[in-house]
Amino acid sequence: MMIIMIGGQARVGKTTLAKWIAEFAYQNGYTPKILPFAAALKEEAEKKGYSKDKDAKEYREFCQNLGSEMRKQDSEYWVNKFRDKIKELYNDEQKDLAADPDTWHEKVIIVDDCRYMNELAAARDLMALTIFVSPGDRELIDHDADWRQHESEAMAINVDNGDKDHKDLFHYFIKNSETTADYKKKVFAKFEEWFMILSENLVVNLCSCELCVASREDREPDAQTVFKDLMELMLNPNEQETLGKAKRKKAEDGNS
Repeated sequence: MMIIMIGGQARVGKTTLAKWIAEFAYQNGYTPKILPFAAALKEEAEKKGYSKDKDAKEYREFCQNLGSEMRKQDSEYWVNKFRDKIKELYNDEQKDLAADPDTWHEKVIIVDDCRYMNELAAARDLMALTIFVSPGDRELIDHDADWRQHESEAMAINVDNGDKDHKDLFHYFIKNSETTADYKKKVFAKFEEWFMILSENLVVNLCSCELCVASREDREPDAQTVFKDLMELMLNPNEQETLGKAKRKKAEDGNS
């Protein structure tokens, strides 16, 4: 089972990205499933008769209020429900594999609403690849709406504002600042890389050179840092190899 978690402010393009990833996964022999952290919360809203299609404002307010209320009672309430669902899907996957390995397809769980620090902690525990979508200089729809002051938007806003304590929370950063076509082209160019990282268990072993970090952060590399990396590699090739082996061992130990 592979897990991809997507964070970012509301209406930045997270669900759109999740759907594109799901399409890519299906076309490449995987079984995709979009599973929001808020899946259990949305089920509660439906039971109470709230619908995003009927009244988006009322639906959002209900979800935000109930979400906050349950987190006050137990900060891990919704995360634990999510973990239970992941266990259920994993067990189903193992049963399918045992029953008919020839027709079995690995599941790809895509989470399109990673909003809280404890959700990111769960992502680390589950060896998920985390992606943050930023609007860049683009003004989001309802950018000044009152609901954007809710706690569920706080982490994403802090990341977008460049808060030093939130800078390294995600593995990848994608700027969705232009057209939908530009956004699609940019992320489609990353899909093979993301699936390779997950299939080879490299989430905790990502390259730390400036060229790779700049690519993951969707920015131009710093020329001086690239030069420094090259000089260190030339002067200390054995040290780099030892560091790489240590990282690989750490990744293997974490998956055992």
